[in-house]
Amino acid sequence: LIWCRFTADIDDIVTAIGGLGRLGIYEGAVTQKERDRQVLAFKRGELDYMICTSAASVENVKPVSAPTCPTAVGGTT
Repeated sequence: LIWCRFTADIDDIVTAIGGLGRLGIYEGAVTQKERDRQVLAFKRGELDYMICTSAASVENVKPVSAPTCPTAVGGTT
């Protein structure tokens, strides 16, 4: 689960991750239906990464356990 302050940060992380795994994006431009689908897929282990804007945290996105444990990209928080 990767938290971002801005949507532009999501774009940077998607570029950095490249083909390292399956990812979901949870932010304002994504419909609620699609966000719910991606959260469920992440919980099921169907996604390796879930990238969210910090604003999404007010919409009940909480850290969840997934079967995979991806490593940090870029070494910054």
